[in-house]
Amino acid sequence: MSVHSSLVSAWPADLVTVAVATTSSQVYFGRREQHVTRSDREIWIERLEVDERGSGAQLVRGHRYRVHVRLRSNAGGDVTGKAQQDTVEALARTLVESYRGTRRLRSASGLSGLIAWEAVEESADLDPDDAATIDAPVLLTCLVKE
Repeated sequence: MSVHSSLVSAWPADLVTVAVATTSSQVYFGRREQHVTRSDREIWIERLEVDERGSGAQLVRGHRYRVHVRLRSNAGGDVTGKAQQDTVEALARTLVESYRGTRRLRSASGLSGLIAWEAVEESADLDPDDAATIDAPVLLTCLVKE
């Protein structure tokens, strides 16, 4: 099983475990985001390129993903979106803290070579294609010795 296939299989449940998602049905993979229709969060995982670090026996591949924590900006009583922006920023921080430097998902099939995760929080903002959605992306890199 490829690293990507292993992540697709194991990641949704793990995002529920770390409380970034409340159900695995909120998590989806793809090249494009979906239009957020619910008032609860959605987690869009965008697959990026794989980079290689080192060479020969020291070769490590970095499987890169941008994980978008998304929420409707006008949901709830405060239609300014501040409460929703605070929510997605807190969830993005939780994601970074849960993965950075860890070996999360190493026990999943196909991920026994997982060395560590790198995590970088990017700035939350309105989705440029959907002004009613706040998006807080996190760049996650799964470092694997294959």
